Amino acid sequence: MGGGASVQTPDELSAAVAGLGSAYDTYAKLITDNGVDGKLLAGYTNVDSLLADLGIEATNALHKKKLAMEFDALKATSSSAAGGEGGAPSTADPSNAPPAPATSSFDVAALDALVALAATVVEQPPPPPEMDEDGNPLINHVFISYRQRTEKQFSTNLYLGIKALAADLDFCEPPVNGPNVFLDTKCLKDGEDWEVGFVRGLLSSQMMVALVSWQAGDAGSVAQFVGLTEANDYQDNVLLEWELALVLREWKKSMLKSVFPILIADKDDRGYLQFPFQHFAQLSTVPSLTTKAKLVKMCVDNGIPISEKAVRRSVKDVVAEVTKNQGLKMSDLGAEEVAMAAAAKRIFDKAASIVQKHGQGEHNGDGNNDVDGGDGDGGDY
Repeated sequence: MGGGASVQTPDELSAAVAGLGSAYDTYAKLITDNGVDGKLLAGYTNVDSLLADLGIEATNALHKKKLAMEFDALKATSSSAAGGEGGAPSTADPSNAPPAPATSSFDVAALDALVALAATVVEQPPPPPEMDEDGNPLINHVFISYRQRTEKQFSTNLYLGIKALAADLDFCEPPVNGPNVFLDTKCLKDGEDWEVGFVRGLLSSQMMVALVSWQAGDAGSVAQFVGLTEANDYQDNVLLEWELALVLREWKKSMLKSVFPILIADKDDRGYLQFPFQHFAQLSTVPSLTTKAKLVKMCVDNGIPISEKAVRRSVKDVVAEVTKNQGLKMSDLGAEEVAMAAAAKRIFDKAASIVQKHGQGEHNGDGNNDVDGGDGDGGDY
C-alpha cells in the first residue's frame, strides 16, 4: 500500500477521543474495550450507529457533534491509509457484509459440485414422531444447540430452568405435556452416533435455540468460527447444526418452525456484558466446504430439499441468518441468575406459542415457519 499513514489501532482512536475532554472518557474506554480500529470505524456512516453498537446512547447534542467531527477526521485518515476514498461498506451489521472476494485459494469448483449434488435430492416425507406409551407424540418442543467447550454449563442451566417451569406451570391452553427439550447430554440414546442423534432430534423439533456466544480471547460458539478459513477448513459441528436448522426452517414440510438465538458475552458481578456484534466482521465470507459437504450428504440421505442459496451461504451469512431472528441478549436481562430464569421463561412461552399456532406431532406443511423474525416483529437487537 506504499507510504500512506497506517490504519489507527483501537488505542490510537481511544486516545483521540479522550483528547476531546474528560467528559468523553466513557466513549474512549468503550472503543478500546471493543477493539474498534480505523478499518471498523470506516464502515460507519454516522455516529449514532457506532454508539448504538457500543451499547450506549449519547443524548448530549454537543457530544454527538464533536464525536461526529472527530470520527469523520479519523475515517479520512483510515481511508487514506487503505489507499482508497470514502468509507468501506458497513460490517457492523452482518447483513451488510460485502460479497466474498474472489480468491485463488477457495475451491469454487468444489462448491459448484455440492450445488449439483444438492439438486439430486429426492424429497421424502419427514419421519413421523415416535409415540409414548399413552399414544402422545414424542416431539421436541425445544432443541438447544451449543458448543460443549464453552456453553456446556449454560446449556445445562437453561435446560433445567425450562424443565423447572414445566413442573410448576401449565404448558399451553388447554395444557399438553411439555415442553420437551432436546439437549444431547440428556437425550442421545445409548450408543447412538452424535450425527444420527442430532439429525433425529432436529427433525422432530419445533424450535431450535442457538446459543450464540463470544467471550474474551475469542472464545465461544461463534468466536470459534474465526478459525474456520479457506486455509484451515474443517467440519464444525455447531455450524452444521445451524446450517441444517436453517434448511429445515425453509422446508414447508418440516416440523421446525423457529430458530431462536440467545446472545451471550462475558459477564461480571452485575450480569452479562453487551454482545460484541462488531466481531462478526472477522468471520469468513466463503462457506466451510467440509461442513457444507456433510450438510448436503445429510440432506441427500434424509430426502431433505436444500436450495442453492443454502449451499452457497458463507460462514458469515449463516451467523447473520441465525441472529437476524427474534431472540434474546443476556445483557438485557439483569444479574446472572435473574437473566437465566428470564431466558428459560421466554423460551417456555415461545415454545407454547408455537404449539398453540401449529399444533404438535404433525408435519403439517402449513409453511408458516418463522423465516424472517420469530414472532413476526423482527429481531430484538
